Amino acid sequence: NPANISLGIYAGVTIDGVPGYTYNIQYTTNLTDTNSWATLTNVTLTQPVEIWVDTSVNVHTSARRYYRVSAP
Repeated sequence: NPANISLGIYAGVTIDGVPGYTYNIQYTTNLTDTNSWATLTNVTLTQPVEIWVDTSVNVHTSARRYYRVSAP
């Protein structure tokens, strides 16, 4: 069950998926290094569309983060 995502003006993702399924949220700061993805958390959806915000990053001072969502 693939998840559709979209990026907003916040550090995080909008997950469009299946309620009850768990998805991995990963990030990297380097898109050229395919081994640099790190798992931030797992999210089990309670509704078809949810917004997940990365509260571990300061968008003003941290390096740019790229996110991806996948099924574990």
